[in-house]
Amino acid sequence: MRKMTTLLLTFLFPMMLGFSHAPTGSKHPTTVPVQMQVKHNQQESIPVLMYHCISKGNNYLYVPPEQFEHQLVSLQKDGYTTITASELLSFWERGTVLPKKPVLITLDDGYEDNYTNAFPILKKHRAKATIFVVTGAVGRPNYMSWQQLEEMNKSGLVDLESHTVHHRNTRKITDEEFRTELIDSKQALESHLNKKIVIFAFPFGESKPSSAAILQESGYRIAFSTSKGLAHYPDGKYRLKRLEMFAQDSPPAIIAEASKPKKKPLLPDPFSILASIKL
Repeated sequence: MRKMTTLLLTFLFPMMLGFSHAPTGSKHPTTVPVQMQVKHNQQESIPVLMYHCISKGNNYLYVPPEQFEHQLVSLQKDGYTTITASELLSFWERGTVLPKKPVLITLDDGYEDNYTNAFPILKKHRAKATIFVVTGAVGRPNYMSWQQLEEMNKSGLVDLESHTVHHRNTRKITDEEFRTELIDSKQALESHLNKKIVIFAFPFGESKPSSAAILQESGYRIAFSTSKGLAHYPDGKYRLKRLEMFAQDSPPAIIAEASKPKKKPLLPDPFSILASIKL
């Protein structure tokens, strides 16, 4: 009995003190303070892929289903595991653990082909994705219905988040109009899906200096732009970068390129500068 009590205390005591298991993907996790783990996690850059339509079309927004599946399979073969935006938020804010090579697949706007074409592929490969929904378009031609959204939400594979009500460019509306778009979209999604909505993606990727404060006031925790790069929390949690995917792209190659350290500009040689100056 004494031995069992000792084992229980050994396991529970760190949890009572606010410790968590880390690091990400470790086979033998150690216990570290949650706040320390949060700070560590927030330094990690995560690839976030951006899609729109998963069907055949005549512009860059379209990725045919067979290409989307090929890209997903190429990620899995390269060791990547798909996560949701909610899991990424928990990783950054609560110090939770992610797979060794996480990747977040996002789809903007809520087109019907996300349900008819992308969703079956996600289910086939047990992959996760996040869809940013324009709530004012739900039920319109070429967009998903609430019934379809509810089915995806219950699957455990799809995370549904906000993309405003009317897909208006943030730079071209007033702060009060932006606040209304955020709150009304949030309320519509929460009412239909019975979940908290705290994640946002900017229509057209556009934001302005006041956007972050309005997002925070409206109950949002992170937001995604369309700026190219890896999502890095210290760069600004309300302007997280993504990597836009096209039909011909290889996601592992795109991620590898974005992960390369940025070359620092070489400082000019002071002796060369002095030599060029005419005295």
